[in-house]
Amino acid sequence: MIQDDFHIANLIAKSLINELTEKEQLELDLWRNDTEKNEKLYRKITNEKNIANHAYISNSFSAQDKWDKIQVNIKKSILKKKWTRIIGYAATVIIPLLIVCLVTNLNPQKLQIAKTKVNSEQKRSIKQGTILYLDNGREICLNSYKKGAVQTPGYNQINLDSNTLDYQLASCTTSNKIMEYNSIYVPHGNEFKLILNDGTKVFVKSMTHLRYPIKFDKTKREVELEGEAYFEVAKNGTPFIVTTKEKSVEVLGTVFDISAYPDDDYQATLIKGSIKVLLPHNETHILKPSQQISVNHENNSVTLSSIDTSFYTSWVNGKINFRDQKLKDIMTILSRWYDIKVFYANEKIKDIRIGCNVDRSKQIFPFIHLLERTNVVHAKINGNTISFYN
Repeated sequence: MIQDDFHIANLIAKSLINELTEKEQLELDLWRNDTEKNEKLYRKITNEKNIANHAYISNSFSAQDKWDKIQVNIKKSILKKKWTRIIGYAATVIIPLLIVCLVTNLNPQKLQIAKTKVNSEQKRSIKQGTILYLDNGREICLNSYKKGAVQTPGYNQINLDSNTLDYQLASCTTSNKIMEYNSIYVPHGNEFKLILNDGTKVFVKSMTHLRYPIKFDKTKREVELEGEAYFEVAKNGTPFIVTTKEKSVEVLGTVFDISAYPDDDYQATLIKGSIKVLLPHNETHILKPSQQISVNHENNSVTLSSIDTSFYTSWVNGKINFRDQKLKDIMTILSRWYDIKVFYANEKIKDIRIGCNVDRSKQIFPFIHLLERTNVVHAKINGNTISFYN
């Protein structure tokens, strides 16, 4: 029992400093989902206050001192033959203290990074909606903002209507000629629509960050994307450029979708018009309608193919038609859509292929029931977590 707790403590410590392997992450996730008690303990250990406390303790004492104290308490319990006390002590005291030891030994500098990351994620989850970041650093939660003009220093006529932010009528109220930017972040389970100053429509998918000028200049129109967005570019004779990490797409007026999530393959899909895709080392590709270019995120291999674009664009209308696709790929999309976490008992489950239609306006349960009826894979739902097993 105690050895198991030591192992779990090691996994939690490594998760705090982002050093878990994929196999270790799966093991930790399965432990968390095993019982409600495990999940509560994990959340307690990894919340912002406790991470800050871990950092304080690790700076105040040596790892050896903490380990000596753990051993003394274990020996006292053994001498008294109170085994239930040992188990309880392991779960509530040994794991947190051992985490401090392990994190200190693994990489003490990353504790502050972990604290910052948790703090940032907590702030984001508290707001639970699309966040607009103004040029002056101010943040506005658009989901709770009243309809009408969004108060932006130096500009007026930026209007919010339901799930759309419209910059078409934006005008500068000062003599400042420096180009100013806004950016939005769309979290799990959300989608948002932008109408940029030139009339270009951008449908922004969940877990996506988009940075753009409040007003474009006369030489070019350029935005920065991390995540996925669907563009309907207004044609005005000025190049429109979408930049992602080490890649960019240049157009004049067209309809296309770009997916550029971190740790996922890059994909640019053309629906209408023509786009030029610029890759590292000056590699250039011109796409025609119904073509897609994909860049593997692991080896940077490039694939150009003709495809049915409906799958890559139907999400804009709240529906996706999956056709003979891997369960892992389907759940990657749905996890962003429904704000859920997904875990697999083994690697083979990820490669199970299925076809189905999913409606964004409905809950995910019908899809899960459909999977259950196949008898190929089974699912366990715990809160916002879905675990798949054979």
